[in-house]
Amino acid sequence: MTGNEIISGLRFLIQEDTAGFFGATEVSNVLNLKLKKWANYLRGTNFFMNTTTITIASGERTEALPSDCDGHVYCIQDESSGDVFFPVRFIRHDPTDTGTPRWFDVMDNTIYFDRDATSELSLTLYYYRNPTAIAATDVEIDFPPSCQEIILFDAAIMCKIRDGADIGDLVAERNEMRAHLHQWALNNINTPRGVDMYGEMMNDGY
Repeated sequence: MTGNEIISGLRFLIQEDTAGFFGATEVSNVLNLKLKKWANYLRGTNFFMNTTTITIASGERTEALPSDCDGHVYCIQDESSGDVFFPVRFIRHDPTDTGTPRWFDVMDNTIYFDRDATSELSLTLYYYRNPTAIAATDVEIDFPPSCQEIILFDAAIMCKIRDGADIGDLVAERNEMRAHLHQWALNNINTPRGVDMYGEMMNDGY
């Protein structure tokens, strides 16, 4: 579905073909809220996995996250050695500890490594990206094509609850779509290159 199509579909389901109780801004906000919700559910699949190369200078231990990162990083790989670093919560930094990083944490849109690099490092970052916001355009929405209707029906449920209308049929439809989405996620769990030996990625990230 395109942005225009899902907006029209939502207006059809809430029986408001033109802006009335729900204006254009409200419809957009509800759709994007549900897009974010279900994109978060699919974290750990190949659809929202992205990669980029970052460089850590000698003597440094931090790096900003990419602008499209949702705040969750699966792993980081040193391209020269092939070493893979995984996230660990609440890293304590010892300024006397230097060398190649062994693990990292993410806080406040920043990656913190456990030790200062002793030489410049080129690293591949495997991270989960935010979906592109739904807008009133003819561009396809940023969600797996076979699962897009769950956003539409979940948004309709939210609108109808606010309107005080019955939502029983919509909830039943949405729940069937959720079962399909769950199966899609299981079929599309992603394991980044070079980390197959460490097991499968979990849906909730780290």
